[in-house]
Amino acid sequence: MAQAPVANADKKDQPSIPAVTPTPNAPPSEATHGAAAAPAPAAASASSGHGAGHGTSADGHGGKEKAHSEKSEALARGLKGAGASLKTGALDILRGFVSPDRRTRRMAWLFLVSCLGILFTLRLGWKHLMHKFETNEKPYEYGADFREYMAHKRKLRELRPVTAYVGVFTLELKRPKQVTPPGILNVAEIEIVVECDDEETSKKIEGSLDIVRDKITSLLVAKDRDELLSLGGKQDLKNEIKKQLNQWLHGEKIHNVFFIRMIIN
Repeated sequence: MAQAPVANADKKDQPSIPAVTPTPNAPPSEATHGAAAAPAPAAASASSGHGAGHGTSADGHGGKEKAHSEKSEALARGLKGAGASLKTGALDILRGFVSPDRRTRRMAWLFLVSCLGILFTLRLGWKHLMHKFETNEKPYEYGADFREYMAHKRKLRELRPVTAYVGVFTLELKRPKQVTPPGILNVAEIEIVVECDDEETSKKIEGSLDIVRDKITSLLVAKDRDELLSLGGKQDLKNEIKKQLNQWLHGEKIHNVFFIRMIIN
């Protein structure tokens, strides 16, 4: 019973803490206001930078359009000036035809004739070019038909013959039956080329010139001067040479014989 009042006395001695009630319309403190207002300059700076960049882009685009417009105007002025110059020159030329000055009239007619000559030359050149283009043989494409290939090969052979150079023959011909006057020599100098069927035959002839020349010499010494001077005698000799060489080559490989130079004393 004696302890109860002591407890009550302890409670009375403790200080009371008043409750704080927040005021709705209380103004913010200076520290809080400063912290909230700090980002405002950065935002303003970003806004000003974006505006400056947009303005620079707009200025660059406007500059390009202005430069393009100036170039177009300069081109138009140049074309207009060229047209005016051509018109003035044409009028001057027309006036030159009826000018009282003789030299001016002559120069005007000379200019007209020169222009016509240039146009005529250009027309002939164009016509020749188109004709060459139309008649130009297209490159041959080998197909499955072997006969077509052989026909094309023969055509090429006719256009570009393969020849072999046999050489120059200097020899004494057969003596004629009649008496030869003093100072007359039965000497002939003949340069011979043969036409072959292909490159292989040409190489074979050029590689065996000793045999080929011996066969042709045996035919030449049997001819006299009168035979070689006659047209028929020359043709007979060509046929004999071709026959002799084809027998040696075992086939019709020599197509023609040419006497590119013949001197008979």
